[in-house]
Amino acid sequence: MERKILVFLFVVVLLSLSVEAIIHVAVSVNSDIDGFISYIDVPPLVQDSYQRFTLVWVNSGSVSCRLRTRADVYGGWGEGRRLLYSAWSAWAPSEPGTENTMYSYWFPEVDGNYSVDLKIYYCNLIFDGPERNFTVARGRVYSRNSTVLAASGLLDVSASSNKSAIEFTLKPGKDIDSMLITPSSYPTAWVFESTVVSHLEAGKPRSVRINYEPTIWKSRNVSFTLVSADGSLFLEHVVKLEEKKGIPWESIVIGLLFLLVVFLSVLLFSLKKENINRL
Repeated sequence: MERKILVFLFVVVLLSLSVEAIIHVAVSVNSDIDGFISYIDVPPLVQDSYQRFTLVWVNSGSVSCRLRTRADVYGGWGEGRRLLYSAWSAWAPSEPGTENTMYSYWFPEVDGNYSVDLKIYYCNLIFDGPERNFTVARGRVYSRNSTVLAASGLLDVSASSNKSAIEFTLKPGKDIDSMLITPSSYPTAWVFESTVVSHLEAGKPRSVRINYEPTIWKSRNVSFTLVSADGSLFLEHVVKLEEKKGIPWESIVIGLLFLLVVFLSVLLFSLKKENINRL
């Protein structure tokens, strides 16, 4: 009897120590949200068509997060500058110990001096990045109402949308090395990505997806700029954001079940009536 009691006490003590060790380990592992910018590239002179903002973020913490950058473009340098545009990158998963290269784009309609403030959206935090100045001097006149640079006949563009993305279909009339698709105007507080499409072949359609995040979704028109890297091809395309309604499978299933119930009820009634007649 005494031996059984000793064994029981030994097991209880051993389990207590094990639980204490497990609790201690669990408490000692802290989650740390941290990171830093290892590289930034903002070309100081834009001579072709659009500007690209490059930022490399290193996840030096211990938490996996969603990562996105925002580039706020201002007209002018120093005091008195005015906000013109917010360029968003695509979001990317950021794992501990890794680095992500993020790109955002802006198409300036006119030449001049500009500045940009970079921000990093990381987990549930917003980090302020540095400010950079740059100059746009392309020697080419762009205008939303321009017919001189319109790409009529050189690029067929169509688009469809839903509540989170826009699907462009591009069919060029000639080979295009690189083309930017970026929103030129969109609702305040919404997030619209931009993208660069490479190696468009003449006569071959290409599908391109642009993601966006609305605050409160409403159907509205959004203007997009499509411009080649050398600036020779430029056009504006307006997309009406619409809710794409899929096939109402739930209603179809309910309807089929209802028809099945009716059919079985009629069948059972017929069989019952037939049995009664036989009697």
